[in-house]
Amino acid sequence: MEPKSLPLPLEEELFLEQSTQLEKILYILWKNGITRQDKLTQINANLPGIIRKSSRTFYKIYNNLIKDGKIKKVKELENERRYFAYKITNEGENWLLGELKRLKDKIESDQQKATLQLPQEERILPSNDPDKQINPIKTVKTKNTQQISLEATLQKKDPRHNEKKLPHPYLETNAAQPRPISEEMHVYKRLTNVLEKIEQKLDKPNSSPTQSPEDDTKNLIDYELEHYSQPIEEEDFTSDSDDNYPDEENTTAKSLHEDESKEEIIENPEEIQAKIYLSLQTKSNLELLKMLEADIDNNELQETILNQIIFTRSHPIEEKIKLFIHLSKLYGKSEDLREALFNNLKLGEEDLQKFVSILSLNPSEEEEDAIWEIISPKTLQNETKISIFIHLMSTSRNLNYNRIQRLIRMLQLKGENLVNLIENPKEYSLSHPIVLILLDIMTNQLIVQRSIGWESQLEFSFRGEKITKKQFVVYYIEQSFLSGVYNRTLAIIELLKQQNEFTLAEAQIELLILLNLRNYDQLEHRIQEYEILTNKSKLFEFQEELGYIAFRTYYEQPNKLTEIALNPDFEKKWKLIAKLEKDLSQENIMWIDESDIKSILARLSPLYNEQYRLFPTRPLTVFYHEHLIEENVLLYFTPHFTRWLHTQGPQGEKDSILILRLWWENRFRVIQFLNLQEEILQLLVKWDREFSSSWAEEIKHIKQEREQIENQF
Repeated sequence: MEPKSLPLPLEEELFLEQSTQLEKILYILWKNGITRQDKLTQINANLPGIIRKSSRTFYKIYNNLIKDGKIKKVKELENERRYFAYKITNEGENWLLGELKRLKDKIESDQQKATLQLPQEERILPSNDPDKQINPIKTVKTKNTQQISLEATLQKKDPRHNEKKLPHPYLETNAAQPRPISEEMHVYKRLTNVLEKIEQKLDKPNSSPTQSPEDDTKNLIDYELEHYSQPIEEEDFTSDSDDNYPDEENTTAKSLHEDESKEEIIENPEEIQAKIYLSLQTKSNLELLKMLEADIDNNELQETILNQIIFTRSHPIEEKIKLFIHLSKLYGKSEDLREALFNNLKLGEEDLQKFVSILSLNPSEEEEDAIWEIISPKTLQNETKISIFIHLMSTSRNLNYNRIQRLIRMLQLKGENLVNLIENPKEYSLSHPIVLILLDIMTNQLIVQRSIGWESQLEFSFRGEKITKKQFVVYYIEQSFLSGVYNRTLAIIELLKQQNEFTLAEAQIELLILLNLRNYDQLEHRIQEYEILTNKSKLFEFQEELGYIAFRTYYEQPNKLTEIALNPDFEKKWKLIAKLEKDLSQENIMWIDESDIKSILARLSPLYNEQYRLFPTRPLTVFYHEHLIEENVLLYFTPHFTRWLHTQGPQGEKDSILILRLWWENRFRVIQFLNLQEEILQLLVKWDREFSSSWAEEIKHIKQEREQIENQF
């Protein structure tokens, strides 16, 4: 036989009835000392007041109380195993004792106030019976002046108190029966209710001038007692109050007869629950979710709506994703919750390809995150991950750098996976811009990983051989530059500067980018900073190209040719070309002789000097046709040479067009000079009238292609 639990003091019972689950946990720890979670939930179920079952709810409350300093987590040893338990702190105990004292004072004050406000003959008097001192007897006058002695404490409870009550309009009660409310609590509740009604009545002006205040008070008390014997309306089930049941011990025969007839129309809780369940079944998922959100701590409501309705319905995959998002927001994200939702929503029964198809439609970031959480890429094989990536590359809308970077992160693709895609673009149907983006993402990741040295070999092979981190980064810089992705190339170069890995090779690419972007002010600043013109000894094999970049910097700007001629740091060959261009622009043809062109070539081209020594009478046009692609300097000089040649009569015009066509066929040798290419095309559009429209389309195509690549970033 179980021991009988001792009654709680009235203020503690009132505290438990009115408390939240957080306050109730604090009370349990105060009463029981150090307590573990399993024991605490058992005690909680046996005490009056709110009852929660979810461990998740309890652990959230523990964390909040620990943050507030009201409890602390301690460790216990039991059977040589260590368990966590909880203990109330001094701060928590002081707060709780303050609340209990406040309630105790309020109870005493309310009881005294209620007694004094009743007429003398209706006051609540303490019983002389020692066993009933906590249950005062209340004597009331009825309308027919017959004295009826009623126990205000409802010692003889109405049978309906044993029926199940719905704590919420949508749920049936918890199967675990909480400890019943004590008689003292009934006394306090009933007295407080009557007192409030009397005060409300006295505050209002007297509606009947012939009625005395004493009669008014009596009628109000009569009304209260009659109200207790009325049938319970359906909306009464939404109240947590216990004032809905008759507690009179002695009534007239007529009243008893009326009560019995009214009892017949009361629906039992099971019938009400059935009606409520049917009503919930008609509601949409969104409506049900709003109800859950409005009463998040009501475990019974969660159980009914989720397990009995939402999880039993058949949902399309889009609706399952929405439910997954809403419920994750509602209950917080954790591996346990994900598994529970995954199973209850039957997400494992859906084909993986359906989720991938939704991803290709560019869903919101919230929906996409939920889909990746459902898919759980860490559980997938590498082949499956690659397959998903390739599918999204070919079907996704608005594919850009950030989108691809996000896909790589979500699919958890590794370096070797990306290298496989980069080296086999045709096999996976990847466009050149996509390959560039993959290279860029890998390069950025390598640079920020300072634990990998610049001369350290990477774990994966690239293009059939082992390479260092620096080699991979330089390869990307070259590829991105040649593809016109200048902003990304400059960003990588800036990172190299920050890590002191900036060399002349990167400086040359930086200057070429600034030249192609026509950023002449910054370009002139960099030429001085890197001492391109003043310290030629350090340029080594980059001297020729860096010198030409410096020349083009001034040549491409209006009215800068004179500066080249007057600048002592420029070599003689660049000054001669500047003078040639100035004469051509002023149409001083008579001042330009073939010997001037030969003098320039002699300074530019070692090959020309060798050929001129062997064949001094060979025409310049023949030399250009035969040796144009053998030296880059000849390609650099071509626009200047052909402009002069085009002034040398009809044959010169034909030869100039042929040389320009040959140059365009071999442009890949100087493809890094975009402005030089456009200059050659503009001459062809102007002179080669037979194919003028084709050359114009070529210019347009080059500009569009470069814009398209830039837009990827």
